[in-house]
Order: sequence, then structure tokens, then C-alpha cells
Amino acid sequence: MRLKYILLSIITLVVLSSCSSYDKLVKGRDYQTQYDEALRYYSINKDNKAIALFDNIETIFSATDKIDTIKFYKARANYRMGDYYTAVNLMDEFRKSYSRSPFAEEAEYLYAMCYYQLAPGPELDQSNTALAINAFNEYIERYPRSARRDACLEMIEELQGRIYAKTFIVGQTYYNIGYYNSAIHSFKNMLKDYPEIPQREEILYLLVKANYQYAKASVQSKQRERYYNTIDAYYNFAAEYPESEYMPEVERMFRNAQRLAKGEEVADDVEKDFNLSKRQASKAEKKALRLTDKIGAVNVAIETLDNKVDKSLKKIEKQQAMADQNDAVAMAFFEAKKTKALNRTNEIEQQLIEQRTKLENKLQRLKSKAEKESQKRDTKEENKDSKEKKAKDNKSAE
Repeated sequence: MRLKYILLSIITLVVLSSCSSYDKLVKGRDYQTQYDEALRYYSINKDNKAIALFDNIETIFSATDKIDTIKFYKARANYRMGDYYTAVNLMDEFRKSYSRSPFAEEAEYLYAMCYYQLAPGPELDQSNTALAINAFNEYIERYPRSARRDACLEMIEELQGRIYAKTFIVGQTYYNIGYYNSAIHSFKNMLKDYPEIPQREEILYLLVKANYQYAKASVQSKQRERYYNTIDAYYNFAAEYPESEYMPEVERMFRNAQRLAKGEEVADDVEKDFNLSKRQASKAEKKALRLTDKIGAVNVAIETLDNKVDKSLKKIEKQQAMADQNDAVAMAFFEAKKTKALNRTNEIEQQLIEQRTKLENKLQRLKSKAEKESQKRDTKEENKDSKEKKAKDNKSAE
């Protein structure tokens, strides 16, 4: 017990002595030693201490050949610590001021990587995503033979997918809340701006639906023109996806739009998403919207959790970086904290994922039920048409 106390006392004295010498170094005027120590701290990943020393000597060495090293290592240290907002500004300043530096290519790449790290999921604003894509394209253009080229192209593809998803969510949201004209404009702009968008089939499908619902909700004087817009949207969809799973539903809307455009009555109008009665459609739509909102809330909760954990881990890593790397007890303590944080996160995230899966299954069951009801009503309509046709044929024969 006494030996353990003596060892802890020695360790404490060593740590205090180390901190004391570092404080003296920071406050002193031996700038060459500060430069050498800053590089040493940087090399052993003690980025907090390295940054403080780089800040001290940056002005002192501003007119020397050491300045690009100081500025680049300072920017990279911020990047390694996860302070991407500071790092991106420092990298941007560096790449513009020191284009001939041996660190120039690395700075260009890390500038793009900062925005990649700052790019959020598709539910949030995609400004940083667009900046990341531009930065990676600039890097590839300047360094076309870089070994990182393929990795950059993969990240561009991933980031572009987030922008596609975000734009689709916007149009889909307009449709879900009944802003059909806004949905139509949003979907058309998507197809114009991103003709290769992966959700193209669903966008064309929703354009038919949005046009149909917009026509139905319009004043009588404008309905005819808007039903013809529905017909045009149908032809666009059918030309590209004649075998689509959405075709039966789209054809129902097309048939009804043709009749309604001519001022004819329709025996069984398409209500909302499916060929349902008004009461059934209203009830199904409200339930679907509630489930969609809940799924969105779970997705936001997962993303928020991930962001909190990232911040927590970065805080622990900063504390770890400032501690003595040779202090086994301290290192074990920090590793235990990180493990506990990750385990707890995984547990909560798994619960959220299970909750989201249940909601998605409910939404799918609701959709399947609506489709079955729609098919039943279609069968009745077809039987009715068949009987009417048979009756007409018999009458003609007589």
C-alpha cells in the first residue's frame, strides 16, 4: 500500500514537473526551442500543446522558410482533433498562400476532407456537402494523377447521393402536406438539374400523382388544363418505365384524368394515393403521415446521438492528448471512458433502429392494405364495365 502511494506521488511530481516546464516554455522567448518542441508534440499527436506553441511562434517566423510548415502543421493538428471548422479555414488560407509548398497537395486534400466531415445526413442543409464536392473536384483537377483520385471519386458519389436524397425529400414533403403545385415545380427542377438522379422513377410517378391531385383541388375553370397536365405526366412516366410496379395505379389516374378532362363523370375516382373511398383515403393518409413523421424523428435522433458521441469522444481524446502518454493508469482510464461511451451509444442506437424498423413495417403494412383495397375496387370496376359492355352487345344484337 505504501509502495503504491510512493509510486503515485512520483508520477504526480513528474506530471507537475512536465506541466511546469511546458508552461515556462510557452511563456518564454526561446522561439527556436518552441519551434522544435511544437514539432515534437505534433509528431506524438499532442495536438493541443503543438497548436499553442505554433500560435506563439507564427508571427516570429512569418518571414522565414519555416512558416509554411508551422501553418500547415497547425491546420492539420486542428483537423486531427476534429475541429473541422477551424481546420477548413486554415487549410483554405494555406492553399491560397502557399501553392508552391511541398504541403500544398496535402492541404488541398484536407481542405476537401474538412467539408466531407462537416457534411450532414440528407435530412439537413446540404451547403457543406456541395462545398465538399467542389473541393474534391478541384483537387482532382489539380492533381489528376494522385493516388487519392479513386477515393475522392467515391466520396463525391456518396456526397452527391446525399444531395439527391435531400432534394427528393423536399419534393416528397411538399406532396405529403398537400402543396401539390410546389411539389410539381420541385420534381421538375430535380429532373432538370439531376437527370441521372437514382429516384427518377419515383419522381416521375409522383409527378403524375401531384398533377392529378392538383387538378382535383383546382377551381373548375382550371381543372381541364391540369388534367391534361396529368395525362402528359403519365405519358412521360409510361415512356420510361412501362414495366414499373406503379403502372396500375398510374393508369387508373390516367383513365380518370381523360374522362374528367372531357367533363365526364368517373365511376370510381382515385382518391389520394390509391383508388379508395374518401373516408378510407383520408384515414390512411393521416396515419401514413404520422408514421413518416415518426420515422423522420427517429432518423434525426440517431444523427443527433452520433454528433453528441463524436463531440464526447473528441473531448476525451483532447484530455488524453494532454495527459502523459507514459501514464498507464491515465491511459487506461481514458480508454475505459471511450469504451463506455461507445457501448452506451450502440445500445441506444440499436433501440432507435429497432423502433424505426417497427415504424417502417407499419407503414409498409398500411401501404399493402391500401393496395389490396385498391385492387378490390379495380376488380369491381372492371366487372361493372364488363357487364355494361355485355349488356350493350346484347342490345345491339337484338
